[in-house]
Amino acid sequence: MSEARDQAPKQRRQATVLFADISGFSSLAERLDPEELTDLVSRCFRIVEQIILERGGAIDKYIGDCVMALFGAPRALEDAPRQAINAAIAIRDAIGRLNESAHLPAHVGVHIGINSGLVVAGEVGGERHRDYTVMGSTVNLAERLQSAAPTGCIYVGPDTYAETCTMFEFRQLDPLRLAGIAEPVTAYEVLSRREQLHRMRPHGRQLRRLVSPLVGRDRELTLLRQRFERLTQGEGGVVTIVGDAGVGKSRLLAEACLLPIVERLRLLEARCLSVGRALGFHPFVDLIETAAGISPGWPTSRRYAALRKLVEEADPEQAAEILPPLARLMGVADEPGHDELEGVSGDALEKMIHRAMSRLLVAASRTRPVVLVFEDLHWADRSSLGLLQALIDVAAAAPILFVLLARPGFEDTSELITRYLREKTSIDVQTVALAPLAAPDCDRLIDNLFGSATVPPTLRDMIKRRSEGNPFYVEEVIRILLDKGVVRRQHGQIELLQESELVRVPATIEGILLARIEQLDEPARNVLQIASVIGRRFYHRIIADIVEADCDLDAALEQLMAKELIFERSTRGTSSRRRLLLAAERQYVFKHALMQQVAYENIALQRRREIHRRCAVAVEKLFRDRIQDAYGMLAYHFTQAGESTRAEEYLVKAGEEAARAAA
Repeated sequence: MSEARDQAPKQRRQATVLFADISGFSSLAERLDPEELTDLVSRCFRIVEQIILERGGAIDKYIGDCVMALFGAPRALEDAPRQAINAAIAIRDAIGRLNESAHLPAHVGVHIGINSGLVVAGEVGGERHRDYTVMGSTVNLAERLQSAAPTGCIYVGPDTYAETCTMFEFRQLDPLRLAGIAEPVTAYEVLSRREQLHRMRPHGRQLRRLVSPLVGRDRELTLLRQRFERLTQGEGGVVTIVGDAGVGKSRLLAEACLLPIVERLRLLEARCLSVGRALGFHPFVDLIETAAGISPGWPTSRRYAALRKLVEEADPEQAAEILPPLARLMGVADEPGHDELEGVSGDALEKMIHRAMSRLLVAASRTRPVVLVFEDLHWADRSSLGLLQALIDVAAAAPILFVLLARPGFEDTSELITRYLREKTSIDVQTVALAPLAAPDCDRLIDNLFGSATVPPTLRDMIKRRSEGNPFYVEEVIRILLDKGVVRRQHGQIELLQESELVRVPATIEGILLARIEQLDEPARNVLQIASVIGRRFYHRIIADIVEADCDLDAALEQLMAKELIFERSTRGTSSRRRLLLAAERQYVFKHALMQQVAYENIALQRRREIHRRCAVAVEKLFRDRIQDAYGMLAYHFTQAGESTRAEEYLVKAGEEAARAAA
């Protein structure tokens, strides 16, 4: 039982909820001793818990024989629906293996329900004991889907399906009538037997439903082609491709890998996982598995044989020295229990792994120059960063090109490598900094994604305004508009069926932006939320009047600018273009409109209303000498605060002021 403490603020957020009910304990209760049954139940729950945690989820609670888990709460998680389905597939497989190995008198089964959507997250309970949980219709539907799913089946709701339908195989079910839900529910059964650990590739089977040729990246594509040409002449080095999530790093590289010159190169890929910070060397395990043609589910002996073949073909003379460290890295052996490096651990083992990987890469580059792509370097684990540093130096003497893809702002991972390249090596390094698309390129992308249909100017402007040149955001906004029936194709035209500005931020984008917000310390997060209520642009003196007295506002604003969430802009303008301030006013602007929207929508309604009220009061006080310029702003904030009388008062005044200005 926890002691009384200050209650954490509630949050509104998109999350994915999983219910996994383990069945069969009732029949086992008649055949097992109660102590044996208790041990079995605990063993099952330990299996489920480990799988959920490894995929970025959190255990919310145990309800009898059922586990409730959250993905995207209390911590943001990119691709939360995908990770939840991965966990469900792994749970089903693990319970199946348990039945095979435990020799139980009766089988244990599992049936799972998953649903994604809006939840309210926070602590609930009394004065002395409270627990974190989430509530809302999203949770209710996930639980009902679990109850409806037969043993061995995974049912998902419509929003989970919409976010993952290009990643997994599904079967649409007949509409389900579920207890406590008025209307029949369209649900889907997961048919895939394998997890999808990595993000979608820009090409291949996982191609997204909306497709466009690459636009706006001709200069960057030319740079990569020229660098590949130099590699064929024996010049190794490093290329870093840096840009915000969704700006097109992976797509640019995918297009570069289709260039004819790549046929003369050997392409190796190491992919980092968003949940991989605790998985030692995990991108290098991925690299070796891909290079050796190892498929998920292969037994250890077969994985070892594939690794041995890879090493022996690359360097027959040194294979005996290269193979044991890499076998330890992969967790494989030629026979169960055999380990040639038994007793070797710690720094000594890491040095052997570093030397073995270096020799393997150099050997591979003797037949063809090697391009080693490191995807999502910002998610790399510490051991992989150390190995990467050790390997980079070999590019000075061998035809090996490291291509590192990363987001900015990750000081302890990707930027650690950037500093190493800048300060500790003399190797050739080129940086490709991807910026958002220019307006004409954004127009081309929108036209390509909608096909040959004509896009209304109002819709086009809304998409450009919300996405601000981020190609992934453009695609996701269009996808959500089509999925939710906001727009439709009709006779070669795109028709806008409802007010498009009301469309929520797609969950895929929200997860990315929330993850950035959660990198901030608590004071900076609080300031960001208050700023989001004020608006896309906010004055320093207004937010200074709203924040708590003990808040170090300037330090929080400095952190927000350092993380590139906002930027400062001095201005003499007021809300009216007819007036000027006598001195420059400190103003801040959200770098991206969607960041402001996500920060705003994450605030619980009661707190949101209170911040709107405080904002209105601050504006009345600070702008009393020119209050007429703020009538519209005051009407908005009082409306959102739920103070309709004050809002109507300022709406009338705003109308009268507009009439005078037009006279």
